[in-house]
Amino acid sequence: MRRNEHRPDPARDDRDDAGAVSVFAVIAATILVMFVGVAVDLSGLVHTLERAQDVSRQAARAAAEAADAPRAMRGEGPAVDSARAVQAGQLYLSTAGMTGTVQVSADTVTVSASASYSPVILGLVGLGPRSLNGTSTARITQALQGVQQGVQP
Repeated sequence: MRRNEHRPDPARDDRDDAGAVSVFAVIAATILVMFVGVAVDLSGLVHTLERAQDVSRQAARAAAEAADAPRAMRGEGPAVDSARAVQAGQLYLSTAGMTGTVQVSADTVTVSASASYSPVILGLVGLGPRSLNGTSTARITQALQGVQQGVQP
């Protein structure tokens, strides 16, 4: 009789699986972090773009409120006081922490607001800051009893 005879169990696979779960876990965790990074940074990018658009709208509104009141009171129609409009628009942009431009024509103000977004997670793999712009236009109109004047229905 032989002692300690080792007989392989045909139901048991002798391959060594040690570490297989660890490799899978590392790969799965990496993919998960990539997806979370894309989600976080994409939402931050969209938020920054929406903020730039909102600030440009509000700056255009603030600039358009710099109407040339004496001209309007003389019945000469709506117009923008260019110097006051540019000053009001730039003040709004700087108060919101953004840079941009304010352009004025006879009865229209166009504001472009610029913002920058630096990726939080994807910045770790080399994606740098992105510059985003929002542009809006406001027009001064004349209204009488809530009805815009000078526009054909």
